[in-house]
Amino acid sequence: MTCWQIDFKDGSLVPADPDGKRQHGVETLNIIDMGTSVLLDAHVRSDFTAETALQALALSLAKYGRPKLITLDRDPRWVGSPAGSDFPAALLRFGACLGIEIQVCEPHHPQQNAFVERYHRTYQAECLALERPRSLEQARTVTKAFVKHYNWQRPHQGLSCGNRPPRTAFPTLASLPALPAMVDPESWLTALDGLHLERKVDGHGRVSVDLKRYYVSARLVGQHVVLHLDAKERCLHVLHEQQVVTSLPLKGLVGRVLSFEQFLTPMLHQARAQARLRSLQERKYRTAAFAAP
Repeated sequence: MTCWQIDFKDGSLVPADPDGKRQHGVETLNIIDMGTSVLLDAHVRSDFTAETALQALALSLAKYGRPKLITLDRDPRWVGSPAGSDFPAALLRFGACLGIEIQVCEPHHPQQNAFVERYHRTYQAECLALERPRSLEQARTVTKAFVKHYNWQRPHQGLSCGNRPPRTAFPTLASLPALPAMVDPESWLTALDGLHLERKVDGHGRVSVDLKRYYVSARLVGQHVVLHLDAKERCLHVLHEQQVVTSLPLKGLVGRVLSFEQFLTPMLHQARAQARLRSLQERKYRTAAFAAP
């Protein structure tokens, strides 16, 4: 139970809109335990975004506790950050604050997420291809039934299961550490302590870090400076010609320890804001490319 793999799977055959309007397909977020091959959760939704995906994962963590490791692919809903970002995406911050290692698969290496990928093939062949759900409600109904069949009735050929259903092979699942009652929402900075960023001071004496503007000095306009991240002090030390010229408190921090429920709120807000800005940037790039001669 200490290592999970998670991934999205298209979960229905949504009919085409006769008016040609874009429709959101139904997806299932599957969460599987590597040690037992037990499918822990299958969240079925038609509106998975960075925010709602993080919500779904938080529900599973509240239900089962904290694994040591979660492996996932490079889906932008998990790891996508807007251009100009210097700090990790919301999910990576979320995991770091909870003491969960988030392992992101290398591009074009699905074998690094092999357990959930194998489940997806089974789910496709033995559920979706046969039941052919055509709505969110149908997808949820057939998926719920299949999860029960997969975990309790269907023999699994994995070595750990010995040709038995996963929950027959493992009738009792090991307990995981519960979610902490209180969380430091800035503890993700610890992994970035000592980070150095080079910036050129703009005409207003400012630099940009993680899409936020910081005033440095009008005397340094046009000069290059080095920013040193101090995780303990939650600030950026600005160096010019190897001398510290100022220290800048990091912007956008909460500044206090929160209950888990309170902590989840800014994480979801961060996920939503990052996704919205990334979408705006992509739209701008597409418009510019279309307008180019």
